[in-house]
Amino acid sequence: MDLESKDIYILRTVEWKKIIEISVDPKRQRGRRSTLISDPSPEQPTIYEENLPIPTCALYPPTANSAQVLVWRPTSGQPTLVVPPKSIEINTTNYAHLPLARY
Repeated sequence: MDLESKDIYILRTVEWKKIIEISVDPKRQRGRRSTLISDPSPEQPTIYEENLPIPTCALYPPTANSAQVLVWRPTSGQPTLVVPPKSIEINTTNYAHLPLARY
């Protein structure tokens, strides 16, 4: 971004995903309760030949960092919002009950 003119220049368009699945045993001692189930090596990012335009909605809050949440989804019982987003654009009570996305 050119700070004087406020112009944005796209250098590369990169896409990546990271899905983390963990198993938690609350009976084990702290520091040993969770086990990584998903593949620990990340999927390689995709670098596009042609740059894609930045969607206008990506230029305004909430940003990805301020919109992240941590939802505890136990095998039985209701989901719980553990870490709420810093920027709230939707009702987080309803958000915790949305179905888990699988890719």
